[in-house]
Amino acid sequence: MKVTKTTRMLAAASAVITVIVIVGLSRVPSFAQVRFKAGLTMSANQPYIADKVKLQFYAPTEVMAGGEAYENYASFPPYKNAVGQAMVRLGIKNTPPGQSYAVDCLVGASGSLPKSEFEMSGDGLFLKFPATTPSQHLTFKYQTKSTPWSWITISANVGWTFHSCELK
Repeated sequence: MKVTKTTRMLAAASAVITVIVIVGLSRVPSFAQVRFKAGLTMSANQPYIADKVKLQFYAPTEVMAGGEAYENYASFPPYKNAVGQAMVRLGIKNTPPGQSYAVDCLVGASGSLPKSEFEMSGDGLFLKFPATTPSQHLTFKYQTKSTPWSWITISANVGWTFHSCELK
């Protein structure tokens, strides 16, 4: 009699555990998606993540790639014109096209003018941010296009330093 009662209790407990496991597993895809969306961070020390994002530095005056955050930067002179313009290009792989990202770039102006500003441009994007010293975050939303790579250009009309960009 005790064996039958114990067997019934174990069967009931097993059924409850099975339901909990099945319900718990139904949440795994959204949890995995949240973990992937934790962020892709790019810097002079980490200029690319294969088949996802990459940085290109044009006409920097100095690039430092070290172990500590303060050792990872690229310095640029102010832009004068489009020919030989000092800039950073952020490339985002469009898989899938139309993917939306929150972009946060850490930069700093090393001088000031009456209208010191950072400029960000790309496919369907043109933004200007007032430049402040010593550092600031440039944050915006960006949606990739149907081409293989979407490119965002970052430049400034004053001397400036690029520290990092994070995509979430």
